[in-house]
This record gives sequence, structure tokens and C-alpha cells, in this order.
Amino acid sequence: MSEPEIPDLLDRAAARVEVGPPPIGAMLRDASRVRRRRRVGLVAAAAAVVTVIGGTAYVVGSPDDGPSPQDPVVAPDEPTIDADASRVPDGYRLVAVGSAAIAVPADWGTNKVQCGDTPTQDTVVIDLAVLNMCARERPRGVESVNVGHGSRTDVARDLRTYEIDGHRVEVEETTCAERAFIRGGKRDRGDVVCSATLWFADLDASFSASSSTQPEATARANVEEILSHVLVLDDEVGVPEFQEVTTEGQERGGERYVKRLEEAGLRAEVVTEQRPGMKAGFVLGVDPAPGTVVAPGSTVQVTVIGEPQGPADELSVGMNSDATDWDPDALDSLQIRANPTVRIKVGDGIWAYAHGKRARTLAGALDGDSLEIDGWTDGPNFPHSWRAVRPGRTTITLTITADGEEVVLGRVTVVVTS
Repeated sequence: MSEPEIPDLLDRAAARVEVGPPPIGAMLRDASRVRRRRRVGLVAAAAAVVTVIGGTAYVVGSPDDGPSPQDPVVAPDEPTIDADASRVPDGYRLVAVGSAAIAVPADWGTNKVQCGDTPTQDTVVIDLAVLNMCARERPRGVESVNVGHGSRTDVARDLRTYEIDGHRVEVEETTCAERAFIRGGKRDRGDVVCSATLWFADLDASFSASSSTQPEATARANVEEILSHVLVLDDEVGVPEFQEVTTEGQERGGERYVKRLEEAGLRAEVVTEQRPGMKAGFVLGVDPAPGTVVAPGSTVQVTVIGEPQGPADELSVGMNSDATDWDPDALDSLQIRANPTVRIKVGDGIWAYAHGKRARTLAGALDGDSLEIDGWTDGPNFPHSWRAVRPGRTTITLTITADGEEVVLGRVTVVVTS
């Protein structure tokens, strides 16, 4: 074969190559044996066509990209994937636990869940607080990923081992199952939900993806697509979660979280808020939110409950009503301190309650004649429970007694209508 014949053979070989959408799931399962290059290299490689003639690989494209016609194309011994900006598509955002991260669509919510961790819309689930367990069906067409700590423990599913950015990971085979729910007292069959989990062996990080998009083949592909966006950050880190350190001991949650920030190479700016009846040091929130990717040395604002400034801060107080048009579910301590006005009707009841230090000294003084003390002497809130007896306006002053002195907690004005 003469040299002039080579271009013609290459053209005919390229014409026989079928081009279709990238098999993302297969790419994840087989961990692509070609190392991804930086953005410039990716663009150039996309225009290249590789074919083999006589056992030698040739690359048709820019002579500066890829091997020369004399060099064979050889895959590395271990499948690897480089983390770089080209792996964060436009319209996506990163969520990280430590240096392990995943790119998710920017319009996904965070912790959009009910009944435990059941997603109600496309969402990232990270650093959840108390889970309210109940029976709720996952809506159809919802994608989610749980981001958290942990390495693989014993699981029944088949596992595949890969390498991502030089770190060993284990990935479950994606499995799908039909969810069943109770409707009208009867067991009903639900849609198929597919899921899989990826663990980093050395980074104490895991990503669990799930999808309820139908049919099953689409849900399976969506799960694999979600996990295909996992990467390792080179010089950034995710803001640590705070719920775990808070629940371990409320009064020292802030102290432990500041230490966790320092261990992650971040700085803490601590601010305090008063929350009557709650223990000082409890973490109320952090900014930026957990999972946000930041540079080393960045400052994270940590809001904690401050030390009590007086007896009123050492207990929580609230008010509620059996009125059918009662707007709030209840008034809490901070709302009562703001001296609010509420509306009820003749015949409705309203009551106060307290928890914490000196709660037994709670009292309520009436200024007005539209309320009277409820006659239910065995009631849980007697004598600080009242019944609306006539239209008018009455102010309830809630107090406790500390060291023989009366301490005002707040005043609530009750407007009674007929």
C-alpha cells in the first residue's frame, strides 16, 4: 500500500463509524480507559477520529493533539478521570463533603423532602435535621442525591471498583424496585424507583442517587448520569455539616463545629442569638450552607444560641387557641416578647404554657373584661387559660417569678369578636 492511498482508506473507515449519544451509564460502569484532558485538550480531541491500519493507530486531527502517526494509542493501566472545570457543565453547581464533590443542576433544591428523606422535588439531601417519619409516596419524575459521610459497609448489591482523580471508589450496580403504599387502608403499588450509591474508600464521603422517572430504563439511566458527575476537588473544600455535632450535645455544638471548620482549613465567625429555653452553644445555622464549595481560609458564619441575659431567657413560653380562625399554630417566646395582637371569637379558648427554669411560676394578668379564667380547674394550663366571654379587647401580661421579683415575658393583646 502506497502512502497516497492512506487518506482514502481513512476517509472510508471514518464513514463507517456510527455516531450516537454518549453512553453515560456505560462510561460510569466501565470507568473510561482514556484519561480526560484539560478543557483545551477535550475540545481538540472531540474533532479527532482514531482508526487502526496494519496494527498502528492514527489520529486524524490537529498534529499537536494526541499521538503522532508513529505512536500507538495505549490506555493507562488504571482507569482514571481528571477533575477540572470541564466536568462542571453550564447550569450546574457543586455540592461537596470534604474534597469529594458532585455537580448537580443549579435549579435543584436542597433538602426538599418530607416524611424522613422522601424527596418532593428534584433535590440534594445534605445535613438533615430531625426526620419526621410518616407515609408519603415519592412523586413521579423526581431525581435526588444524598450527600454525606461514610464508607462502604456490607451490602448485598454487586460492587464495581474504579478510580476517580487518583482516589479509589466503589459503586453499587443500579437497582430498581417497585414501591408500595397504603391508600384507603389498602396496599397499593407504586412507581419504580431506581438507586445506587458511590463510596470513596479514603475520603469518608458517599453519594446516593435515586430516580422515580418512568419508565424504569429512564430512571436507571438518570441514576447513572447523576453519579457520573462525581469528582475530587484540587484546592477547594465543602463547608462541613453541623447537625451531627449539634445533636451530640446541644450546649457544646458550636464549640465542636468551630473545631470542625478549623480542621477543614476554614475560619469561623461566631454570632449569637437569644432563643429562650434553649441551651447556649446550640448551632442554629451556618452561612455559607453545608456542602457549599469554598476556598481554603474562607470564613463561615456560625450562628449559635447565646448565654441567658436574664431569667426570661431560661425558659420557653408559648400560647395557643382552639379558635377555628386562629392564624398561627402557636405563639412562641420571641413572638410573645414582641407584644402581638391576636383575634378570636366569643366562646373560643386561649391558653399559655411554659417549659424550663421557673416554668411553674408562670402567671397571666388580664387587663380588660372580654376574657375570663377558664373554669376547667383540672385542665393542663389552669389557671393561665381563658375563655372569650364578650366582644372587646383584653391584654394578657405573662410573667414568672425569679428571686421574689416578677419578670415580664411579654404582653399579648386579644381582640374578641362576636
